[in-house]
Parts: sequence; C-alpha cells; structure tokens
Amino acid sequence: MDCKICLQKYKGNIRKLTPRMLTKCGHTMCESCIRKQTRNQRIVCPYDRKVTEVRNGVDQLPKNYAVLEMMEESKTGNGGVEEDVKDSGDDDEEEDSEDSEDSEEDSEDSEDSEDSEDSENSDISSDESSDSDDSVTRRDVRIPGFTMDCKICLRKYNVTVPNRTPRILTKCGHTMCHYCIQQQTDDEKITVLPEIFPKTMRFLK
Repeated sequence: MDCKICLQKYKGNIRKLTPRMLTKCGHTMCESCIRKQTRNQRIVCPYDRKVTEVRNGVDQLPKNYAVLEMMEESKTGNGGVEEDVKDSGDDDEEEDSEDSEDSEEDSEDSEDSEDSEDSENSDISSDESSDSDDSVTRRDVRIPGFTMDCKICLRKYNVTVPNRTPRILTKCGHTMCHYCIQQQTDDEKITVLPEIFPKTMRFLK
C-alpha cells in the first residue's frame, strides 16, 4: 500500500515511511510527507483541509495499524515474500535533518505566514480547527479488494453493513468494527480499550 502523496510504499520498519493518521480527519500519509507539510505545529490535510495540531511532534501521531496489518497479511499471503528495506541510520539522520530544517523554517516563516495562514484558515470552521474530543472520533477505514477481520469479534469487515464497518480509534490508531466499538462505548466515548491491545489499555480522555 502506497502513500497517496509521495507514492512510496509504506514500511513499518522505516520511520519516514511509517503510515500515520491525522487525528482530526482520519486520513493517512507517510511520516515524511506529514513532516514536510507541517507548519507552526499544524498540518492542513490535503484531502479535506481539516487542521490537525502536531504540538508534540509528528512521531506522536497514531500509526495506522489497519494499513500495517493489511501489509503483514499480504506478506503472509505471498509466502512471506516482500521487498524489505533495512532501517538504516541514514534514515534517522535524514529525518533529524528534516526536523532541524523544519524547525528553522517554521521560526523564519512564522511571522510572514501568520497573515496567509489566517486567510487560509478563514475557510475552516472553528470546530474543524480545534483539537478536542475529535481526537477520539471514530473514522471509516476503506481498504478496497482486501478482506480483514475485526480482532475483537473475529467477523469479517464489510463496509456495506453498518455494524461490520471498520472504524479507527484516532487516539491510538487501532481498528474495530462499528458493532464492537458500540459495545465498548460509554457516554459517547470509549473508556478502556479491550485486552487485545494491552499496550494501549488506558483512559482515552
């Protein structure tokens, strides 16, 4: 599966090619493309123009585990054959360089870009530019031509059946079917993730 911006294949073992999700809208891009499009700790989604705050760094955005799982399943289906690229130190150095350049560029452009950004963001409603409860909003996951199962109920995802539609938890990047999310939901928020995700068992809010 490729990043729709740079058209490079996602690689879970290479930081700059890791699929990461914009928490405001649920769209996915590789980490490198997100870094390049981040300005003043914000990124405007190229698909729907919604603004995601990136205050703690791009690497803190949730990975899209549905994409990673799909790639792993595809690799298994091909007998374990996949074109792997080793995660070398060069990649980390390149990313560190990008971070430094982005930081300098943000500092230099911050004043000049305020007016243009205000103009750009005038078309974005206040609820779209805020980063509050939307961080746990459930989003659709559309993966045409590939069959996957919900890891909670073990039923196959089916976007034509509302309860079987896969949804992403934008706080952590994991995916469950709509029905299982409803079963885990209390007062319009998921309080504790199921034990199948032990590393992310925590209150989301």
